[in-house]
Amino acid sequence: MTTTRDFSLAMLERLLLTFKESGHQFVRFHDYYQNRELFDKQDRVVLFRHDVDRYPATALATAKLQAGHGLLGTYYFRAKPWTLKPAIIKAIADLGHEIGYHYECLPDCGGDFDAAAELFKANLKKMRAYAPITTASMHSRPLSRWDGRRLWDRFSLEQFGLLGEAYRSIDHYRYTYLPDSGRNWKANRNVVWDSVQGSSPPDMTNGTNGLIEAITNGRINTVQLLIHPNRWPSGFVGWMSQSLQDSAINTIKNIVRRLRGGTGAITMPSSDRHSTR
Repeated sequence: MTTTRDFSLAMLERLLLTFKESGHQFVRFHDYYQNRELFDKQDRVVLFRHDVDRYPATALATAKLQAGHGLLGTYYFRAKPWTLKPAIIKAIADLGHEIGYHYECLPDCGGDFDAAAELFKANLKKMRAYAPITTASMHSRPLSRWDGRRLWDRFSLEQFGLLGEAYRSIDHYRYTYLPDSGRNWKANRNVVWDSVQGSSPPDMTNGTNGLIEAITNGRINTVQLLIHPNRWPSGFVGWMSQSLQDSAINTIKNIVRRLRGGTGAITMPSSDRHSTR
């Protein structure tokens, strides 16, 4: 029997089909923000998010795979030359996926909030030439001293024509945060800024097989599922390269965490969990 490599495109397909076969509904973020009350009443919802940090061609591969199974989600692109590829963005949007902005303006501007807001506005205008953009997610910069989500302490999403932000506009006590960050499914492990306060995933064995088992056993219900497409390549060479990158990045992140005394988790007041601030 052939063993499927974890964090490969084949394993991602197994994971997503397990969710589908267990009766979970996959939801794009702009659909959720427009119909929050409807989805909040349901028992098995996957807010389906992809952060495209690098290798956008891999994002197109995952987008095609998912669309082939009728599973649509949101792809958040960084506004960097190596990720902002119009042809790929348009191709993913044409498959039915939502395109969003994966922003990092506060670190880019060294903590200058006004400059960060202007950069956010300029990048958003550029991206909206390729696809409608109505939602955003923060890109974590672990070596920066600036948490990009703090931009919304000074400005509102409405100022930029946005419906919501993946960290600030989701109640993670209702939607358990399940990221593949750090090559594992433990929300606050191997992360610096991109952690949340909310419900914890159930105890499960390591790796995606453990997550699949938890879904099959009915221990995973409403979640925000975060996939980094570059982490799920189809070939062995790409898989090995990504594994080595993840190992090196995790080492750096753990050093930063020790120096800072923990993660950058934010706690939102209950009034903020359902707002777009």
